[in-house]
Order: sequence, then structure tokens, then C-alpha cells
Amino acid sequence: GYGESRTAGVSTLDDMALAGRTIERLTAGPSHSPVQRRLDLLVECAGRLVAASDEEQVRKVVLDIMLNGSGYARAVWLTPPGSDGTTRVLLARPDEAGGGSRLEFSRTLITRAARGETVGIVGGGAGDGGSAWKQGASMERLQIHSALCAPVCVNSDVVGLVYLDARGAEDRVQSEVTAFCDGVARLAGLCLANLKSAALDKRRMSIERELEAARAAQRALLPREQGLLARVRYAMRVIPGARRTTGSGGVT
Repeated sequence: GYGESRTAGVSTLDDMALAGRTIERLTAGPSHSPVQRRLDLLVECAGRLVAASDEEQVRKVVLDIMLNGSGYARAVWLTPPGSDGTTRVLLARPDEAGGGSRLEFSRTLITRAARGETVGIVGGGAGDGGSAWKQGASMERLQIHSALCAPVCVNSDVVGLVYLDARGAEDRVQSEVTAFCDGVARLAGLCLANLKSAALDKRRMSIERELEAARAAQRALLPREQGLLARVRYAMRVIPGARRTTGSGGVT
């Protein structure tokens, strides 16, 4: 009938009896293709993010994978701009890139990425154009020719920004790495959402345990539900944690 599950028998063939047929283990050999390499890095990224136990580990994985697969020379995880427009460096790769004094950012890229857009300047002229770098500190002095800023989102909220750049004699970055970096940022957002959900579940279970302990203590302090007090027989029922309704319909 409708909704019933059925199983069917499966027969197998002894195909090893055929002459000249062997079974071999198939493995992916080394590939020099940039596309294959980035695909391998995405798979590696997903596996490492699944194993991450906190946000700091997520940030480390994301910056390492992005640097390894993009061609940028440095990467930084930033907080989204606050109400005053300021942002903080939470992690930098390489480590000496942090500190705020040696690594300066494009306000334009950060502002647009904070809206949920992955934006960048590739080869000194694409994206927002070179004029974006003339705001604030002198980007011409820093000789930045390639940069990207990708948002990390949990649901629809931007919870972090990954900024990457290359400057001076460092290799110029091609535009196709944008999709790779955006994919890594999306994986990071999914991982952070899972960590947040796990933390909420842990907190909920902790509250439930505390409530159950409080109910047990309340039951231990209350008299028996039925008994004899002097010459008065009584019966009662107490629901720990429940609200009591008065005779007038009010709740106390």
C-alpha cells in the first residue's frame, strides 16, 4: 500500500572469473592544476573546520587555507566595524602582519564587506578601482596592488571579515581566487553557526539540570502530599516551578 517500504533482492556476478580482469584501488594522483589544488584545499578546509572546537581554531584554519590557496601574502581576521567605524584585528597571518601599525586597510573594502559583499582590488585596477586605496593611510606608499575582503556570516549577520592583500614585489593575485576565498568564508560561517548552536544546546541542558535540582530540593523540603496533622487529615499537590492562580483569576 501507500507509504510501505519494500526491499528487493540483489544478485552479484563472479566477474573475477573473466580472463584479464583485475580490481585496483583508485586514488587521485598529484595534480598541478590550480583548480584541482583549490578544490583539495576546500575539502581539507571543511574537514578541519568540522574538527574545530572554538572560534579561534576556525579563524586559524580559514586564514591558513586562504593564504595557501589564493596567492595573497597576508591575511587578517577583523571584527565588523562598530558604530564608530572602528574594527579590531583578531588574528593575522603571518603573525607580524597584525598590531594595526604595520598593516593598514581600505575603509571602502571593509565597509562594503560588512554589508555581506565579497569585494576586492585585483591587479591594481579591478573591483573598486585604485581610488579606493587613497582614503585614509597612503596605500600608494604601501604599494598594495591586490586585495580582497570577504564577510563571514552566521545566518544573515556578518560576524567577521577576512582581509587579504599583496603588495610591492609580491606576486599579483588573479581574479579567479575570489570564488575560492568566498567559498572558504561561507564554510567558516556554517561552522560558526554550528558552534553557536552547540553552545546554546549545552547552555539549555545546563539550565534544565539546574531546574531539576531545584525541583528535587523543593520536594525534599515540602511535607508529604497526604498526611495527618494533629486531628486534621490533609492532601496536597505541589508542582515545583508552576505559577499559582488565585481565586480571582490573577496569577502570582
